[in-house]
Amino acid sequence: MELEQLIMVIDTAKNLEGLRRDMRSNAEEYKSRLEQGQSVESVQNLILANNIQYKRRLLWIKNLYDNNGNIFTVALQEMNITITHTLQIYQELKGIADATDTADLSTAAKIETAANYVLTTLPAHLTVWA
Repeated sequence: MELEQLIMVIDTAKNLEGLRRDMRSNAEEYKSRLEQGQSVESVQNLILANNIQYKRRLLWIKNLYDNNGNIFTVALQEMNITITHTLQIYQELKGIADATDTADLSTAAKIETAANYVLTTLPAHLTVWA
């Protein structure tokens, strides 16, 4: 495996796992902000701003795969990681971003429901950062 391939795989793993952690911690933060009395509108704006960033980070992965799919797949295979599993993780995270695009965030209760959806749908992974 070439160094460039290794870096590609490591960067992808960091991006995917970092995105998972951010989605989960932000969902907890939204609930906390509402409990502290922040307005629904301010929390809603934060959710939508964060979701723009989530989609930007997902686009990095999509562009990498679209533009370098063969190299990326071979690099994963050399590390005994399947592209199928990697794309499943991508789709799981994309599903959260897509659901946020269409979520009703008009009340505190609906924001809490959306946050709980993230926390139950997107399990935490074991990590040294937890």
